[in-house]
Amino acid sequence: MQVGRSPDAVAVVSGGVGLTYAELDAAANRWARFLVGQGVGAESVVGLCLPGGVQMVTAMLGVWKAGAVYLPVDAGLPVERIAFMLADSRAVLLLGAGEVVGDLPVGRVRVVDVDGALTVMQLEGLSGEGMVGRPGLLPGQAAYVMYTSGSTGRPKGVAVTHGGLVNYVGSVPGRLGWGGVGERYGLLQSPVTDLGNTVVFAALASGGELHMLGADVALDAEAVAGYLAAEGIGHVKAVPSHLAALSSVVGVERVLPSGSLVLGGEAASVGWLREVVDAGVCEVFNHYGPTETTIGVLTGSLGGGLLGEGGVVPLGGPVANTRVFVLDEWLRPVPAGVTGELYVAGVQLARGYVGNGPLTAERFVACPYPLGGAGGERMYRTGDRVRWTVDG
Repeated sequence: MQVGRSPDAVAVVSGGVGLTYAELDAAANRWARFLVGQGVGAESVVGLCLPGGVQMVTAMLGVWKAGAVYLPVDAGLPVERIAFMLADSRAVLLLGAGEVVGDLPVGRVRVVDVDGALTVMQLEGLSGEGMVGRPGLLPGQAAYVMYTSGSTGRPKGVAVTHGGLVNYVGSVPGRLGWGGVGERYGLLQSPVTDLGNTVVFAALASGGELHMLGADVALDAEAVAGYLAAEGIGHVKAVPSHLAALSSVVGVERVLPSGSLVLGGEAASVGWLREVVDAGVCEVFNHYGPTETTIGVLTGSLGGGLLGEGGVVPLGGPVANTRVFVLDEWLRPVPAGVTGELYVAGVQLARGYVGNGPLTAERFVACPYPLGGAGGERMYRTGDRVRWTVDG
């Protein structure tokens, strides 16, 4: 673990507050002890309705150390939506911050004010040492439940596993050229969505320095440009429309990191992407993956003349231990250049949808091309229409 390798290195910075890896680990251990004392155990779901800063990261890690599953909750959602998520996921506890607590739904789920005097006192009285004797997390255990809106409008809770996350952080950062101890990563999104998890997990797993800019900074073009320059941020993951809005105010060059930019979450226009690539400030990558496939499963550089061939932005190639298929309506592979539906197989597939077996069976289907000829492999039906390029 990075705690043992570089305990005094800075791990997380947010709002001028920074924690070293040793301090982050100690804070997470206190949260774990607190949660266990509240009856939280293996696979218990704990809602986190917290500001997207240091407090959110320590709570996430504390939930994992308690053997439980975290459910990110956006305080800006309607109360009815939050209540549905808590009930649907069978959450046993909800951690909220300050004034937000009064607006959260109460009832079957206990709500803990993390800023309350009693909670603060309890945490301060707990040991920050590692919890000896706690069972380790297994690959098949759920790490978090992420709710997506879905085409039907009914939120769907996707249960992502630790095994999927381990494969992700073991493969994707290398594809992006990330991984040096002390490298600085900028997070423009809140951890309540999957969009920023690329940066969060890659930074912490590699000994990097995670800078969480917060909404007040991330929506201000001048503030973002100033922060990236002043802090020497090397790597950023961004949603194209967000970065395009910022660049329209201060220019493309000023909102780019010095090392690499990863774009994902939505399609981007070829024209704007050409501006970004031609700026020559950093290497630019496209990154694709539904929540059901653990953050992202396809990635590739947009340099070297690959951008916009035929007016289409390439998604890239599959990450490690992942296979993708482009199939017709009879689940037969289509030739290069022919449009079909994208299916994904491999260790990054989520467990399925929480409490919704029929939908899980509909979207996570048996793979007709199992690896090694063995049965039982699943593939996720993305619903996205794609085609192979001639070079794969």
